[in-house]
Amino acid sequence: MGSDYYSRPGVNWSRLRILWKGSPLHYLHATEHPEAGDTPSRVNLRAIHCAALEPDRWATDYAPYDGTRRGKAWQAWKEEHPGVEGLTRRAWGEAQAIADALHAHPLAGPLLTGDDGASEVPMGWVDADTDLLCKGLADRLITTADGRRLGVDLKTVGSVDADEITRMIWRLGWHGQAAHYTAGGGLDGFALVVVEQAAPHDVAVYWFDPQTLAHGEALRRRLLRQVADCTEADSWPGRYAEEQTLTLPHWVEPIITDTRSTP
Repeated sequence: MGSDYYSRPGVNWSRLRILWKGSPLHYLHATEHPEAGDTPSRVNLRAIHCAALEPDRWATDYAPYDGTRRGKAWQAWKEEHPGVEGLTRRAWGEAQAIADALHAHPLAGPLLTGDDGASEVPMGWVDADTDLLCKGLADRLITTADGRRLGVDLKTVGSVDADEITRMIWRLGWHGQAAHYTAGGGLDGFALVVVEQAAPHDVAVYWFDPQTLAHGEALRRRLLRQVADCTEADSWPGRYAEEQTLTLPHWVEPIITDTRSTP
């Protein structure tokens, strides 16, 4: 795993997504003030990825802890288990169950654990159009027998329903992320493996079609150009540089003006 990935310089998709959903001002703030520390949700998500993508490391680097993760008993457990991430029994069991469902799936299992791939692969490259240093951390990179390079991204979701996944791709920018990794890794294809967080942990595998990847690449290219222009001008504006006029949504019932004359 690329343990030093987050400290490396470079533009990753997470930052570009902040620019997409916010503004150059939001991008600059996120760059200058990276999130520090872990939250329980981040720890649990990292555990799921480790169990699914790196089962050997999962067996040594994570363990269940029966108790409250604070106080003297917790500190003593950490000292007795250096380098081990202690999870609640529930989180540990959920990560293992999700990994088991993924590994048992006839399509997802070979993609995530086959001998033809590597997991948690850091990438770094210079974008040819903007000269920006870029980076990415691929969940999985695969080299097929005929020499094709494929990328795989693992997502935990509420539902693997195709319509729901399509909406999430657009809302969360997963097509831009796929395009970013495809550009950085010189990939020939990109798959999205999705697994439901709740039991029975249904699994689905979706391959991005060329049109979706092209749309993601156009979005990514526009955002990189914006970063390059803001960097050159040393100007990072917010969402709106000019006054805005507010208009109520179309579904608001219009006001009916009473035009009757008074006697």
